[in-house]
Amino acid sequence: MSGLHRWIYSLLLYLLIPIEILRLLNRSRKAPLYRKRWAERFGFKTPKVNGDVIWFHTVSVGETLAALPVINAVREANPDTVILVTTMTPTGSEQVKNRLGDNVLHCYAPNDLPHSMSRFIGTIKPSRLFIMEKELWPNMLHYAKKNNTRIVLMNARMSEKSARAYARFSTLTKTMLQSLDALAVQTAEDAERFIQLGAPQEKVTIIGNIKYDLKIPLEVPQIAASLRNDIKERPIWLAASTHAGEDKILISAHQQLLQDFPHALLILVPRHPERFNDVYAKCQKSGLQAFRRTEEATPQGQVYLADTMGEILVFCALADAVFVGGSLVSHGGHNCLEAVAFKTPVMSGPHDFNFTEVNRQLCEAQALAVVKSDNEVYLQLKTWFENDAEAKRSGEAGYQVVLENRGALDKLLKVLEN
Repeated sequence: MSGLHRWIYSLLLYLLIPIEILRLLNRSRKAPLYRKRWAERFGFKTPKVNGDVIWFHTVSVGETLAALPVINAVREANPDTVILVTTMTPTGSEQVKNRLGDNVLHCYAPNDLPHSMSRFIGTIKPSRLFIMEKELWPNMLHYAKKNNTRIVLMNARMSEKSARAYARFSTLTKTMLQSLDALAVQTAEDAERFIQLGAPQEKVTIIGNIKYDLKIPLEVPQIAASLRNDIKERPIWLAASTHAGEDKILISAHQQLLQDFPHALLILVPRHPERFNDVYAKCQKSGLQAFRRTEEATPQGQVYLADTMGEILVFCALADAVFVGGSLVSHGGHNCLEAVAFKTPVMSGPHDFNFTEVNRQLCEAQALAVVKSDNEVYLQLKTWFENDAEAKRSGEAGYQVVLENRGALDKLLKVLEN
């Protein structure tokens, strides 16, 4: 029966190929890189490798950044093994190239079509496949298992919303979970949901969240300090990883803030490159003086649009306060820990189902402010900018949460080694 479900799933994917092509073309209108490397997306261009291969699948930017310490640790422990890292987005691809360079092989993972995935896995023949968080693809798992590949779902999480979605396809989901050799999950709640969906209990290990083990590159605080010298003593706040529907709210909050702090600077970082031009147009339409990172190396004006990739840690180190996006709209939020690691006070919107446990711990420590409107964003910033002691207390409390929860990386590496 499970084979029938995978066959139906595969048939639907084949029928959806024209829609996938149109999706890529549409996204390429604003992000031209989506128009390139299609042969990889359909499994026609695969890296040629000799010897043992360990395959990491990380999808996009967030998963790639979180996986970097794991990839580096596994690479150092297996110097004679080829490390292949696959993503699905150009932004994820850029992170692999920028952070790992020639130390690993990289390509897009093919779409989960039977012929594409079987050709891909048949060519690289990985001995191990390490998948970040919850990217469960039926044909990827089927052909990897057919190749006798050891498969581990690492730093795995399963929100209540995602669990309900997987439960609608219970037979296929159970088959996928039982094909895994190990699941290294973040919390007891995640473990329970995976087990309820069909994961064998003996394969599930609770490790915590490896995002607490973030290692800040040495050059990051140095670059931030240099920028701060150029900016002088302006109050700076960062709106990180924003999504459509949030920018207008944040720009409005900044307009209110400027009435109290005329020299305040908003560094605005859209999550996706294809939105850079639209967000810049919104900034200009608002009447605020706006500059782009690609045109002005030093943050200036009233709004500074960070239209580059891979610099979020620099801006977290530079800012006096941070708003983490994807949370004022129903996207599920993004990672607050990147800002917290710099002892910076942080706020987020109410939609945080992708980071429920992290945000719960930060809230309990009074290290995360939850805001729902432009006025609440403004009032929280005003509080922090007027009260240095409160801003410092919030930042220190968040950093303490990070310290108390470190150690997941070591636990994960033991699962991978086994």
